[in-house]
Amino acid sequence: MKEKATTIGGRGELLRVWMNALEKTARDFHGTRPKRFCRRVYEHAVEELFKIMGEYGLSVSKASTLRESVERYVEASVQAGLLEDVSQVQITEINVNNLDIRVNHCPFAGSCRDLLESGLTLKELTCAQMGCFRGAVLLLSDVDCQYDLIAFDPVKGCQGIMERV
Repeated sequence: MKEKATTIGGRGELLRVWMNALEKTARDFHGTRPKRFCRRVYEHAVEELFKIMGEYGLSVSKASTLRESVERYVEASVQAGLLEDVSQVQITEINVNNLDIRVNHCPFAGSCRDLLESGLTLKELTCAQMGCFRGAVLLLSDVDCQYDLIAFDPVKGCQGIMERV
């Protein structure tokens, strides 16, 4: 007889539980267009991350560009334990107003996989990682952006485009 598990996989599974619940609830209230709601959730998530980091004596300074904002958020995510290393995120600046962002081993990949397996399309995903990058840009540089997830692989990671509004 197989021994009963005492845990279900740690941080990644906990993120998966909460992100699946958030996405489903957003769709319960906003139908097939939950992105506007989720964008606000991700802004609050970044605010809370920065606030809690402050309680530990860590701070994230303001930025002047989209790229700099995302880089600072990535560094903060490593400090907070959400990402393992800054090398997980590759940022390509298409121009000063557009970024191509790739995330290897995204901590939210389990939720995206579940949503895709449930029948959603890539375009329908709100993408917590890209959403938090957008929230960081707004908070750190006072610049609003839009983002789209353009590729997802549950093993390799995801890719998104961020564009200044």
